[in-house]
Amino acid sequence: MLSADIIDEITIGTKETLVLLVKRSFDNKDYVNVLNLFKIAFSLYEFDTPLAILRYARTSYNNLIKIFNKDIGGIQDYWKMFTLPYMKSVHTLIQVIVKQKDLDIPRVKNQFISIINSSNLNDIYKKCYLESFEIFTNSFVDDILGNQKLFIPFNHNTNKVIIAGIKYSGSSAVYDFLKEFKDVSLLNIEKPILENKKLGFINLINKFEDKQLQIEDVINFYFVNIICCTLIFDSNYYTQIRFNFRELRAVKNKTAYLELILSCSTIISNIIREIRKGDHTSKSIILSLLKQLGNFIVDLSFVDFPSTVTPISRTLFHIDNMKILNYIDNITFIPVLRDPRSRYVSYISDDFNDISIDRYIKESLNSYKKYEQELTSISQQSGSNNLIYPISFEDFVLNEEYRIELLGKIGINISQHVYPKKFFVVDDSIKNVYNFINYSNQDEISCIKSQLDSYCYKFDEQP
Repeated sequence: MLSADIIDEITIGTKETLVLLVKRSFDNKDYVNVLNLFKIAFSLYEFDTPLAILRYARTSYNNLIKIFNKDIGGIQDYWKMFTLPYMKSVHTLIQVIVKQKDLDIPRVKNQFISIINSSNLNDIYKKCYLESFEIFTNSFVDDILGNQKLFIPFNHNTNKVIIAGIKYSGSSAVYDFLKEFKDVSLLNIEKPILENKKLGFINLINKFEDKQLQIEDVINFYFVNIICCTLIFDSNYYTQIRFNFRELRAVKNKTAYLELILSCSTIISNIIREIRKGDHTSKSIILSLLKQLGNFIVDLSFVDFPSTVTPISRTLFHIDNMKILNYIDNITFIPVLRDPRSRYVSYISDDFNDISIDRYIKESLNSYKKYEQELTSISQQSGSNNLIYPISFEDFVLNEEYRIELLGKIGINISQHVYPKKFFVVDDSIKNVYNFINYSNQDEISCIKSQLDSYCYKFDEQP
């Protein structure tokens, strides 16, 4: 239990203070207290709760399950504590919609209107959500056409640069280098709406390609990602909705953002309509609709970017979700690959990463193979205007000409290098290139070399 003075300290302190208190409890292996602090943090800040606190809470919860060898109280029951009241009512409504049988659309609409109007959402969001829900529910009404004008943002056809990699592959160094140039706009955030395997766009893609896409999948995607209204069953749901809420609050061009939400709603409505039809023409139509949806989701990410700059994102989606490129256009994709030995040393330096060498090698091998397979698959796709430029972290760091060549590929002039060495510090990155040489456990490094040799950088072969 938390003492009264600790609660007072949290109430009057800053978010930074709260993070320190959580870290202190985590370091002392007081995992129950970490969860209690997380609950207090959510009551104070809701979805503005610092992400570090969420990470400590998730790890603490998993550690408790391991310690007691059972799910203490049920993970769903735990995470439901962090659901806003109106979301519980929406969840009940979702269950009615999913069943579809004898669906009373006017009644469903009235219930949703009542729920949203009683929430603490800003009026501009309420209006958008109500319009969105009107579009969404029309997909269940056979005599209403599924056509509605789509909002096309000004940078819809602008080429966008996406940098990605396996964890700790060095993509941040590439991103830092590009930050030093004029006329670029930068987005340094992962997008769970795209790649959350349970709740994101990648789930719709996987289900569609496996011929298992159901109306329920699309409904869940809509409520979690488009209007952010559902119960938080686990940390996946919390992370997903937290991100969407924070993005909605932070975006500057709210009018354009909300118009894109309505466009996504229209596409989702038509996907549901096609699944309901279930005839032989539906598959090609759904594929086309998924590609439209993918592009509009990317547009949501870049909605604040002016049309006069090069939009650049780091880890909009990760390298193991490259198949997303088959569903979006106007992308220059830069996968960053790194020697698995130095990547391992960087990986285990993170306090949150506890991994055996055998597991690291197995996961790395799977990631490399999946990357190679998806790269081959994407290269064979026709009709795409995306470009893919794989780069080596080691070559990027050690070779200035290599960096200049990259600039030419993505259309950035070296004369625009207005902040040299401000973000990308070559000497620091060189240390990361060679960090495995003096690593304390050279047996592990040798093991990586023997089993992942083809992915290790050949230092002795460089000029």
